[in-house]
Amino acid sequence: MRVEHTPEPRSYTASDGSLWHINCDCPPIPVRWYDWSATHDDYDGAPDAHDDRSVSGATREDVLRAVEVWVEENGEGGAS
Repeated sequence: MRVEHTPEPRSYTASDGSLWHINCDCPPIPVRWYDWSATHDDYDGAPDAHDDRSVSGATREDVLRAVEVWVEENGEGGAS
């Protein structure tokens, strides 16, 4: 089953003013929990960076909520 999505804005400005990049990648697997993801504009994905400014979810709305939860729990978009 291929999931088709309409084009959505590829970036999101969180309530703290930080910029997050939104991505939809729907792999051919039966679960949808990780179809959408968002990473902070300054995200460093290197394993030794210990940068947790990345979230995922089943829908774009789930990811936007996860970004706001992340911001609320971690402050102004800084790396933990």
